[in-house]
Amino acid sequence: MTSIEQNDLRVWFLDPEDAAVSKYARGHPNDLRWIQAGIRSGNVSLPKIKARLASTTFLDADEEARVRKQVDADSAWLETVKARASKP
Repeated sequence: MTSIEQNDLRVWFLDPEDAAVSKYARGHPNDLRWIQAGIRSGNVSLPKIKARLASTTFLDADEEARVRKQVDADSAWLETVKARASKP
Protein backbone atom coordinates (compact mmCIF):
# COMPACT_ATOMS: atom_id res chain seq x y z
CA MET A 1 0.00 0.00 0.00
CA THR A 2 1.06 3.53 -0.73
CA SER A 3 -0.18 6.66 0.96
CA ILE A 4 -0.22 10.31 0.01
CA GLU A 5 -0.56 12.94 2.71
CA GLN A 6 -1.65 16.51 2.23
CA ASN A 7 -2.66 18.79 5.09
CA ASP A 8 -4.77 16.61 7.42
CA LEU A 9 -5.70 14.11 4.76
CA ARG A 10 -4.06 10.74 4.17
CA VAL A 11 -5.17 8.65 1.19
CA TRP A 12 -4.15 5.01 0.76
CA PHE A 13 -3.72 3.33 -2.62
CA LEU A 14 -3.10 -0.23 -3.64
CA ASP A 15 0.37 -0.58 -5.18
CA PRO A 16 0.28 -1.65 -8.84
CA GLU A 17 2.41 -4.67 -7.97
CA ASP A 18 -0.04 -5.78 -5.27
CA ALA A 19 -2.86 -5.44 -7.79
CA ALA A 20 -0.82 -7.42 -10.32
CA VAL A 21 -0.25 -10.30 -7.88
CA SER A 22 -3.99 -10.43 -7.26
CA LYS A 23 -4.66 -10.35 -11.00
CA TYR A 24 -2.14 -13.15 -11.60
CA ALA A 25 -3.98 -15.22 -9.00
CA ARG A 26 -7.31 -14.60 -10.72
CA GLY A 27 -5.74 -15.42 -14.09
CA HIS A 28 -8.45 -13.91 -16.28
CA PRO A 29 -7.21 -12.92 -19.77
CA ASN A 30 -8.19 -9.28 -19.17
CA ASP A 31 -6.16 -9.28 -15.96
CA LEU A 32 -3.12 -10.69 -17.73
CA ARG A 33 -3.43 -8.03 -20.46
CA TRP A 34 -3.65 -5.35 -17.74
CA ILE A 35 -0.43 -6.65 -16.18
CA GLN A 36 1.44 -6.70 -19.50
CA ALA A 37 0.24 -3.18 -20.31
CA GLY A 38 1.46 -2.03 -16.90
CA ILE A 39 4.83 -3.71 -17.38
CA ARG A 40 5.22 -2.26 -20.88
CA SER A 41 4.36 1.26 -19.67
CA GLY A 42 6.69 1.01 -16.68
CA ASN A 43 3.88 1.35 -14.13
CA VAL A 44 4.26 -2.26 -12.96
CA SER A 45 7.63 -3.77 -12.04
CA LEU A 46 8.29 -7.48 -12.53
CA PRO A 47 11.14 -7.46 -9.98
CA LYS A 48 8.76 -5.97 -7.39
CA ILE A 49 6.11 -8.55 -8.27
CA LYS A 50 8.65 -11.34 -7.81
CA ALA A 51 9.59 -9.89 -4.42
CA ARG A 52 5.93 -9.70 -3.38
CA LEU A 53 5.41 -13.36 -4.27
CA ALA A 54 7.74 -14.29 -1.41
CA SER A 55 5.22 -12.94 1.11
CA THR A 56 2.00 -13.86 -0.72
CA THR A 57 -0.32 -16.46 0.74
CA PHE A 58 -1.93 -18.39 -2.08
CA LEU A 59 -5.17 -20.32 -2.03
CA ASP A 60 -3.27 -23.56 -2.64
CA ALA A 61 -0.13 -24.98 -4.25
CA ASP A 62 -1.79 -25.14 -7.68
CA GLU A 63 -2.59 -21.43 -7.62
CA GLU A 64 0.95 -20.58 -6.54
CA ALA A 65 2.45 -22.73 -9.30
CA ARG A 66 0.15 -21.16 -11.91
CA VAL A 67 1.04 -17.63 -10.78
CA ARG A 68 4.77 -18.32 -10.76
CA LYS A 69 4.55 -19.92 -14.21
CA GLN A 70 2.73 -16.85 -15.58
CA VAL A 71 5.26 -14.47 -13.99
CA ASP A 72 8.05 -16.47 -15.64
CA ALA A 73 6.18 -16.31 -18.96
CA ASP A 74 5.80 -12.54 -18.63
CA SER A 75 9.51 -12.22 -17.82
CA ALA A 76 10.31 -14.07 -21.05
CA TRP A 77 7.75 -11.94 -22.93
CA LEU A 78 9.37 -8.75 -21.62
CA GLU A 79 12.81 -9.89 -22.79
CA THR A 80 11.34 -10.51 -26.25
CA VAL A 81 9.75 -7.04 -26.27
CA LYS A 82 13.06 -5.46 -25.25
CA ALA A 83 14.98 -7.41 -27.92
CA ARG A 84 12.56 -6.29 -30.63
CA ALA A 85 12.79 -2.68 -29.47
CA SER A 86 16.58 -2.71 -29.64
CA LYS A 87 16.69 -3.91 -33.27
CA PRO A 88 17.29 -1.18 -35.85
